Amino acid sequence: MASLDTSWPLLAEVGQTYDAAAALLTALALLGVVGSLIMQAREMHIARMEGHRANHMELLRMAIDDPVYQRAWATSLPEFTQDHIRQHLYINLVMSFWSINFDLGTIFDSELQYQASALFQGEAGRRYWEVARLIRQREARGRQRRFVQIVDDEYRKAIDAGPAAISADAPASTPASGTLVSPDRARLFGIALGAAALIAAGAVTEHLLHNRTSRLR
Repeated sequence: MASLDTSWPLLAEVGQTYDAAAALLTALALLGVVGSLIMQAREMHIARMEGHRANHMELLRMAIDDPVYQRAWATSLPEFTQDHIRQHLYINLVMSFWSINFDLGTIFDSELQYQASALFQGEAGRRYWEVARLIRQREARGRQRRFVQIVDDEYRKAIDAGPAAISADAPASTPASGTLVSPDRARLFGIALGAAALIAAGAVTEHLLHNRTSRLR
């Protein structure tokens, strides 16, 4: 009996140890479930953003391609020519593309600064931001505040640097074959290459998001 009496405290300590371990494992399992739910909610939010972006891009493409839809914007852009409206809609499309990828973390501050600086070398980019900046500043939330701040800083730098280097209107004459590429065309080519790189990054992001959402179904 004496040996049994001395074993009860030991058994009690062992039981308490197992209880503590079980509680720790339960807490870890709960944290894993919470983390999984947070990740799923984030992925669903990103998927909704991608769907919204796709619809927005399609609407803008329709307006860019069809003069009938372009005239629907004439009341909000009364001083714009048809070419200016198309430029405005195109830049809005590019800006929205930058915005969604900045939210997703596929565009960093330095890349956004470079692209915005190149955009504001032209009259069309400056004209767009003059119209859109107050709206975007008012509606910015979360990381979008940082996005708008970076773009606006690059716009102010461009304005302080002097007149736009690239005209929004078509040149009066086309240079003959074999002539050197003008600085304006070189800048436009650089912007086009940058936009192509961002589009490629967006395509990869969209593919990854599609795979993630497929796993959630």
